[in-house]
This record gives sequence, structure tokens and C-alpha cells, in this order.
Amino acid sequence: MEQQKQFQYNSNQENKYHGPDNAPIMVKVISILHYINAGLYVLVALALIIFSGYIVNQIINVGDSNFGLNELSNFQELDEGVLKTSLIFMSLMFIGLAVLNFFIARDLWRLKRWARIRAVIIAFLFGTAQIYNMISGSTLMQIINLAINIFIIGYLLFFQEAKEAFKKT
Repeated sequence: MEQQKQFQYNSNQENKYHGPDNAPIMVKVISILHYINAGLYVLVALALIIFSGYIVNQIINVGDSNFGLNELSNFQELDEGVLKTSLIFMSLMFIGLAVLNFFIARDLWRLKRWARIRAVIIAFLFGTAQIYNMISGSTLMQIINLAINIFIIGYLLFFQEAKEAFKKT
């Protein structure tokens, strides 16, 4: 009987993190990181669109120089239109990532459960890609990115504060 009262008391407690203004500070920090990522993805997409002609020119003319870019010489045989189309397609992918990161950031701030799940999935996918890239040699930036992704996964999945913040009220 007493256990039943204890359960009723715990289930009737109000979530202290209800509302975006009461979100834990680390959830807000993760949200801001996603906003920054969204902005950077937009910048990369715009750069690819604006400078696609220059990039294609450099790829086509790489065989004329001896800067150690011999691995790009395979692209010389491709048509200029195919290369430009590929760059435009890549820019559209970056725009898609920007939109996804924007909505994740916004809804993390609002403590939406779906955003927490998506943030963990994205951190896992990008963390896995970081590990794969680090096999060939790691840089300080890759190590920092991997640490941030591990932190995001750990915080959103295992810290009690984050679990409570995303509970339904």
C-alpha cells in the first residue's frame, strides 16, 4: 500500500523543466551547437554554388600543375557539366543538413523528445564518421569533434537531468 502511494506521489510530480525557458543549460548549449552547424552548412552550400565554376576549373586543370594532387587527375576525364551538377547536388545535401540541424536546435531548446532522439542519432553517425576518418590520421579538430559527439550522446542519453527535462508532463 505504501509503495503504491510512493508511486502515485512520484508520477504526480510536475516536470521542473517544463517549457523552453527552464531547459537545462547543457541542452541549450547542444541546441546552440546545432544552430552553429546549421549556419556553417548553409555557408558551405552557398560557397559550393557560388564557386562551382572555379572549383571545376581547378579540378580540370590540376594535371597542369605539380602540387601533389595526382589523385584528382581521374576527374579530368569527366565532363564539366557533370562536375558542376555534382557540386550543386552536394550543396543541396548541405542545405538539407542545415534545415535538419535548425529544426533539431529549435526543438531541443523547446524540449521536444523527437529532437533529443535525432540529436543522439546525428551525433552517433557523425562520431562514427569521425572515427573512420581518424583511421587514416587524426587532427586536433577531428579529436575535438569526436569528443563533442561523445559528450552529446552521453549527456542526452545517460544524465538524469537530461532525461527529466525531456519527460512528458
